[in-house]
Amino acid sequence: IAALMDGMLDLDPVSEMRLHLPAGEGAALHMIHEYGRPREIRYDESGVWVRADLPQSIQRRLQQYAKRGTLPATPLI
Repeated sequence: IAALMDGMLDLDPVSEMRLHLPAGEGAALHMIHEYGRPREIRYDESGVWVRADLPQSIQRRLQQYAKRGTLPATPLI
């Protein structure tokens, strides 16, 4: 079973993604928690900044929120 699971992971590799989710995008944040591993979450007046390890399939679905660079210096949650 482990070998089968390893093969499945190769089909949807995981890598880090940085995102900015505007206020009201709770479904996208839920998806990050459900299918990925959040590393850093910061909130500010514009929404939620997230750094997370996500499968490529989820990254494609969240591509519109992708950001480059470091997260802004806002309170860490």
